Amino acid sequence: MAQGTALSVLSRAYHSDPRPELLEAGNKALHFLTVPIDHGGPLTSMKDLDKSLDGYIFFEEYIGDRNIYTLNGYMFTLLGLYDWWKVTGSEEAEDLFEQGIRTLDKILPYYDFGGFSAYDLTHITFNRKIPHGPLRYHATHISLLNCLYSITGDSTLKEFADHWQDSVTKK
Repeated sequence: MAQGTALSVLSRAYHSDPRPELLEAGNKALHFLTVPIDHGGPLTSMKDLDKSLDGYIFFEEYIGDRNIYTLNGYMFTLLGLYDWWKVTGSEEAEDLFEQGIRTLDKILPYYDFGGFSAYDLTHITFNRKIPHGPLRYHATHISLLNCLYSITGDSTLKEFADHWQDSVTKK
């Protein structure tokens, strides 16, 4: 999440004042996102959930012995990649963003429990009986999905945003 937020901030700064040091800082943040988790970076795959998901990338917010798959941190990282791509034209940021959206489409069902969103996937990776789903993050997830939908037009993102919103607003 920190690198994604940094990319968003650096994108705005670079857009306002295209100094080489801002470009360099953003490219360093981008590069860090490509460092595999077993080398101290945030990049991992979804294979802990299912071996068939090995080709789907994920940017961990919390780097540890086991993957947590924190949803809001992941989506903030995708927004940072999008911002960096649009401001700098970085093909690497574009590719990572597109791969990330592909992953998000595939994994959203894992976060859904009865119309509410899980904060992370520790109910799977740590075999917890109850998903970790603080309501304050549920609203954040809905907002982030709507934001990502607005820039991609990806209907899966909108469907989950609406589904999760309905669980809060329907009586």
